[in-house]
Amino acid sequence: VEKKILQSFPLWGAKIIQTLLKTLKGGNEDGEFPVNFLTEEFFRLLIGNLPLGVVVINDKGRIIYFNRVAERIFAWKQEEVLGKNLHQVLAPPEYKERYLEAFRRLQKGAPSRLAGKQIEVLAQRKNGERFPARVFLLEGRKPFRLFAGIVEDLTEFKLLESRKADLEKLHLLENTLGGLAHDFNNLLTVVINNLELLEASFSSRPQVPAPLKRALQASLRAQKLVRNLFSLIRKGMFSQETCNPLEIIKEIAVFLSSGLPVRVHFEFPSPFSCLAVEPSHFFQIMQNLILNALEAMKGGGDLYLQAVEKNQELVFVVWDTGPGIPQEIQARIFEPGFSTKPQGTGFGLSVVKELVEKYGGRVEVFSPVNQGACFRVIFPKTLSVTSTSQSKGLDPCKKPPTLKILVLDDEKAIRDLLEDFFRLEGMEVETAATGEEAWEKFQQALKTKPFDLLILDLTIPGGKGAVWVAQRVKKISPSTLILLSTGYSLQKDPNYEKLFDDFLPKPYTLSKLKEILYKISENRTKL
Repeated sequence: VEKKILQSFPLWGAKIIQTLLKTLKGGNEDGEFPVNFLTEEFFRLLIGNLPLGVVVINDKGRIIYFNRVAERIFAWKQEEVLGKNLHQVLAPPEYKERYLEAFRRLQKGAPSRLAGKQIEVLAQRKNGERFPARVFLLEGRKPFRLFAGIVEDLTEFKLLESRKADLEKLHLLENTLGGLAHDFNNLLTVVINNLELLEASFSSRPQVPAPLKRALQASLRAQKLVRNLFSLIRKGMFSQETCNPLEIIKEIAVFLSSGLPVRVHFEFPSPFSCLAVEPSHFFQIMQNLILNALEAMKGGGDLYLQAVEKNQELVFVVWDTGPGIPQEIQARIFEPGFSTKPQGTGFGLSVVKELVEKYGGRVEVFSPVNQGACFRVIFPKTLSVTSTSQSKGLDPCKKPPTLKILVLDDEKAIRDLLEDFFRLEGMEVETAATGEEAWEKFQQALKTKPFDLLILDLTIPGGKGAVWVAQRVKKISPSTLILLSTGYSLQKDPNYEKLFDDFLPKPYTLSKLKEILYKISENRTKL
């Protein structure tokens, strides 16, 4: 029986046997027990302390014992169920005939088909709630034919299984979208920068053609959408950029509330500081809060979005007029996996809390009775900046420092684009499609004129991309500047920070590339 218990309940089996041994300590020094040690007192002590529910029934199906854990599982008191048939209190009504038929066979002397086996069944609590349960059935024939069911409530286990399956699906979706975004970023990089080069060619004319301006503006909007896509799949890119929080909040609220019977109210001061927070992180924070607020007002309502600069803090408020959050669960809403929604993952608010605290901030929640729910996201003002430097296009009058550059990228269109751009800027440039080719060109250049800067794509077919090349370059030439470029999202990695001097996420503009060239060159000059 001990072996079967351990096999059926690996988590609880050891505790069951430990309880048994602890109970049996009443023997003498030789480990012998009086003949009458199997008393009612012994039985109640042993079974009453098991960490699982125990229900004992006779061969007529009537309950004759119900331990404390069974009381908690089924929400019945022992005195309420003793003498009642099993199917009357613990099983859903549709199983009544099946149970009755089984006990008719047992009364005729037939052996139990389930004795010694582990099964999963659908059980029912006192309030009618149904839940999955694992049952291990034991049968005793002498002196009475009794049946003991060891019961484990599987509700939480099944919920965790379901959430695990959801997370696996989400992970698959993240990888799929990440791959698509990578390919799209490469294409968008080519489109944006060729349009910028074309725009620069019109710099000597009084006016840039309107179709060209519209095409460039549309491609830059597509660039923002791709960045937001990374936030949606929880794969924010790291960067040194600042963000305009009010623009992000407006963009999210307008998009998510479109077509809903909700009135959105913006209460933003002007001017308002920008934030030195990764834009995709702030996007994800506000997206989760606004989405929760809108879901709470499916029948309509008002959404108030406020921003306040107060003392040494920047405060962002999301307040809805929905049903609010019950007081008894407010302390749990930031717990990972906790959700009151049938299809919710329970990770939205935990992600919000984690990201805000990452920047030294905090999240507060208020939900007065009948006044909806109010979330306040508070960042320290040390993260604010007066303005964000935004490139307005290529400046034909200002040239980046003259450098010798090596570009590694598996996309020919990007190699051709950068080769044209750098040559127009008066620089020497070579390109490579594979890591081996880039490494060979770097070594050859050391014999004549070394490269000042390497722009390396992270992922190259065959696995020999930016990291593979950078590791070899830094060993023999630590002072060589290396720029990491990729269409995939990245989390900050200490190894990347040691290998690369800066990060250039695709899709990028040539204006942004020029800024980085100035910055890393100036840093090298200071050294």
